[in-house]
Amino acid sequence: SIVLLVPPFLWLWWGQITYVLFDFTPYMPFMIHLAINLFIFPIVLILGLLLHELLHAIAWAPFALKGFKSIQLGVLKETMTPYCHCKKPLRIKHYLVGALTPALILGIIPLVYAFVSGNLFAFIFSLILWVGATGDFMITYLLLREKDFNAWVQDHPSEPGYYILKAKEN
Repeated sequence: SIVLLVPPFLWLWWGQITYVLFDFTPYMPFMIHLAINLFIFPIVLILGLLLHELLHAIAWAPFALKGFKSIQLGVLKETMTPYCHCKKPLRIKHYLVGALTPALILGIIPLVYAFVSGNLFAFIFSLILWVGATGDFMITYLLLREKDFNAWVQDHPSEPGYYILKAKEN
C-alpha cells in the first residue's frame, strides 16, 4: 500500500502538501499549528484504532442473533490491542460486511480526502488504518474462497480468525 500510494500522492502534491490536520486560526504561526497538530495526531490515531473495532461491532450487530449483546469489545491487556468479537455466528456475507467496514470508512474515505486536499496527516492516518486492516483483508480473502456466502461463520473467540459451521453429514 505504501509503495503504491506514496509516490502518486507526492507527485500530485509536491510543494503544496498541507501539514495541518486541524486549522485553529489563520493568525497562528505555521510552526505552532504544526506543533499542536503533531501533539493531537497520536490521539486521533488511537481514537481511529478504537473506532476501527467499534465499526466492526456496528456493522455486525444488525445481523447477529442478539444484536449488540452478541458483540464483545475490549482491549488485550498484554499488547494493549483493541478487539471486537462477535459471540454469535453470522452468515459469511454479513461477516464480510463487518470485516471490511473499518477499512472503507477509516482507510479509503480519508485517503480520498488526502488525495483531494493534499493533507499529509489525513494521508498518514489513512495509510496506518488501511495497513491496520490487514488481518481483516486476510480473513476476507479466505472467506471469499468459500462457495456458499449464506453459510455460517463463527468468529474465533481469542485469535484472529473464524470457524465455518457446516451441517453434520450422515
